Amino acid sequence: MHRPVLLVPGFLDGPASFHRMARHLRDAGFETHSIRLTPRLATCSLHDFAQHLAREVDRHAGASGEVDLVGFSMGGLVSRLYVQRHGGADHVRRLITLASPHAGSHLARMMPQEATRQMRPGSELLTDLEEDVEVLEHVDPVSLWTPFDLTVVPGASGALPVGTSESIPVKAHRLMLYDQRVLDRVTELLRE
Repeated sequence: MHRPVLLVPGFLDGPASFHRMARHLRDAGFETHSIRLTPRLATCSLHDFAQHLAREVDRHAGASGEVDLVGFSMGGLVSRLYVQRHGGADHVRRLITLASPHAGSHLARMMPQEATRQMRPGSELLTDLEEDVEVLEHVDPVSLWTPFDLTVVPGASGALPVGTSESIPVKAHRLMLYDQRVLDRVTELLRE
């Protein structure tokens, strides 16, 4: 039996952004929950989103007390922050991030929201997370990213410095949620 899978959306996204992936995972036998991070305009800190994620994990973890997390874009960074700073290492078995700005994105320099400022290369938050990145090894992390990303710039910022990192040549950032290679790889990783 699989652990529940929480799908964590990106900036300005909601549960609908994971529609295809959630269906694919359910068809493969997984219990999935597409969550909504609020406020959607990311006017709060990524820490606020991580606390929201902690509540969602508590709600869906079930008897095992564990979940798997799949985070897209900002949602992957929120998931990482939850694991490293908000007690998630005790509740997450596997963390999979899709096109998440682990080393920041230059595009975030053009956005004024608090959360987007934290996603800029060299931000205080990203620098802090690099201090003890080895904490992530506990959750068997996998980062999937595309070199053609024009949202997470450069695309290689989507690679975590620990765990498994895989480049999949998807033609655009958002297509990471729909590309069959990504869907199949996420399914395979969750079965391990």
